[in-house]
Amino acid sequence: MRAVVLSRNLNEVVKAQWVLLILATFIVVAFIFLAKRTPITADTAGYEYAARQLILGKGLAFDDPNNALVGKYFSPFAFQIKRPENARLYLGFPPGFPLLLALPGMVTGVLETIHYVVPLLSAVGLLLTYYLGKWLVKNEWIALLGAGIVAFMPIYWRFGTEAWSEIPSMVFVLVGIIFYLWAQDEQGSEREKTFYMLVAGAALVFSLFIRYSNITFLFSIGLAELLTNPQKLLKPSQKWTFYAVLFAGFLGILAFNHFYYGGVRLTSYSPENGWYNFPPFSLSYALGASPIDGFSLIEAGKSLWQNFSFLLFFLPLGLWALPRQFRLLVLLNVIASLGLYSVYAFAPTGINSRFLIPVFPFLAILIAQGIGFLLGKLPDYRLQLGLGLLVFLGLGWRLYPVVAELRTEKPALETAAFNIKSTLEATEDDAVILTYGWVDHITYYGNRSVLNYRRIPQYDPIQDKYRFDLFEPCLVYAVDTLLLAGTPVYFHEDRSPTLYNAKEVLEKHYRLTLAIEQAKFFRVSNDGLTAVRESAAVCTP
Repeated sequence: MRAVVLSRNLNEVVKAQWVLLILATFIVVAFIFLAKRTPITADTAGYEYAARQLILGKGLAFDDPNNALVGKYFSPFAFQIKRPENARLYLGFPPGFPLLLALPGMVTGVLETIHYVVPLLSAVGLLLTYYLGKWLVKNEWIALLGAGIVAFMPIYWRFGTEAWSEIPSMVFVLVGIIFYLWAQDEQGSEREKTFYMLVAGAALVFSLFIRYSNITFLFSIGLAELLTNPQKLLKPSQKWTFYAVLFAGFLGILAFNHFYYGGVRLTSYSPENGWYNFPPFSLSYALGASPIDGFSLIEAGKSLWQNFSFLLFFLPLGLWALPRQFRLLVLLNVIASLGLYSVYAFAPTGINSRFLIPVFPFLAILIAQGIGFLLGKLPDYRLQLGLGLLVFLGLGWRLYPVVAELRTEKPALETAAFNIKSTLEATEDDAVILTYGWVDHITYYGNRSVLNYRRIPQYDPIQDKYRFDLFEPCLVYAVDTLLLAGTPVYFHEDRSPTLYNAKEVLEKHYRLTLAIEQAKFFRVSNDGLTAVRESAAVCTP
């Protein structure tokens, strides 16, 4: 089978790379301009706060003195990992992405550099998509088309302008696979191949410390080699270097889990570390209701259509036209990554569609190969160019509403952060706020201590369930302790009914007085309280 050849001479390669450089520069400038510097979502706020802590030399932890006084309930949502030796709470995500966000700040000492990391990595992702495509299809224009398709994806703009881990995750997966493919080049020296394998393994291992699910790409590489030529699975000798690095990285993750999460088999997805009372992965989520948004396989298909639209019809042709030695590897990467999130409890739709980003370069390259194959059948290069531009006009037309929305979201978030700060100015500086919906908002922008009462029900490993029956006595213990310490306490009625019927519990034991009308903040008081009630003694920290 002959791959489409639009151009082979050096002059054409230079032209394609100039276009690529212009595209990457445009993405950097646009993403920095649109970057959201006042994160509201729990994940992005957690990542950014953790990066700031690293820059300041404080580690991946959140400090609040009330955790030692009352119990480990006081932190944003992203910080839920408990340690028996101290009262700090630690970030519940792997450390790779916060470390990337923090690196420029560690060098420069400027905290605001956090906001430039993801836009820069987004541009790097386009460059890597181009080089992956060029290696797979041996055609610079098809590779450029693949990078351009990624650049015009709505999902790329949404998550390239905020501190999410998926684009950085994609970057290191691409680095690993590109160097792995380069090491297969028979013309390279033994030293070069060993170096490429070392870099490939290190990049893929680091990608695991950004998101554990990237292990699917490691399995895909091993399975592709095992199915195509099992006799050469560890030949040439450089592959020993590659798999040794992967094995060391796997042991490193187990060690990290042991020291950070509390056990080699424990992660932030473990109930012991505050995960929900349902399994993170299940085959029943694929075509049935999953706990978050439901029908994960169907939603994955919808997310792909929302981004690629009619371009998905070129996928089969692109796979067929792909050089045969790469088909299985690319296909396994696509199937494994999409398959994993098709059985995930959080269906890949809305903000959770970001989980699919690492596989987008592979899909884009297959689509570009399919389009390029058809364009190669046309006799006139001007017609080829015109149809190629038509594809991008269609992508741009679909992207425009997303860009317009991003332009309005940035000032809207800044206004929301300002309003939260001004609202909380009506409370004392040392006040504690009980809230569910505004945990991160109040912590970051209100600069108040937050009792995240969703964390009160603790997991009981013996009964294998959360002790929701202890919510009332433990909430009473926490509030009693704060009031006796002279700490002002407020309850935020952020939904009706409130989570775990918290308002009804408080009304049963305390007097609630409306203090801030518009956002419904109630002052919690009990003038006759002289000691923590005996019924709450079970909840001492």
